[in-house]
Amino acid sequence: MITNNRVATAILATAATSFALLPVAQAAEIATARACVDAENVWVQVDFGTESDQPTKGGCATDFTDGLVALESAGFDVDYIDSEYGAMLTGIEDVAPTWTEDNPVYWSYWTGNVAADYTVAYESYMVGASGSTPEAGTVEAWVASDGSVEPSLTELAAAPAEDNPSQSSGSSADTGVFAVIAGILALVGGGLAALFTIPGLNIPGVVLPKL
Repeated sequence: MITNNRVATAILATAATSFALLPVAQAAEIATARACVDAENVWVQVDFGTESDQPTKGGCATDFTDGLVALESAGFDVDYIDSEYGAMLTGIEDVAPTWTEDNPVYWSYWTGNVAADYTVAYESYMVGASGSTPEAGTVEAWVASDGSVEPSLTELAAAPAEDNPSQSSGSSADTGVFAVIAGILALVGGGLAALFTIPGLNIPGVVLPKL
């Protein structure tokens, strides 16, 4: 038989868990390259090349102590081998170019400085990904090519109008957060109401009003 105190403990634990999840609901996903660099993160862009069916992909890296860390932080699956010169990238998202004299394709690695108008000027890295130090507010780019092809991302586009509603109408993210808060308050309120109706309830350190 479940005791009153156990019921109370379960209700309070459920409420505490709900509040612990609130920061997750509040976290806003950074969906555009412009928003990413504006937030002093690093946007990672990958061009998989003409020999792959993979479309160009990008992601926001919030951890970018080096180039490999930035790739993984941006959500890419990375393959590499260790060498005497550090980690050597061999594949991104299972795309692994094979360099030959007849077809000298490899992963070229670029850093892009973002101008005030959000155009991007690239320079090829002279070090490998494990030896680079990406700067906040820049673009990291990878291109499967012979090294002569620059990254395709030349300007960071603004978010579509529907993703930037006016302040008076409120954002969908704010609406979602308010909905989560309302749900948690309803849960906690219902749980406390249930506690008040349990006869003989005694929770150490908690004084419940008499209804």
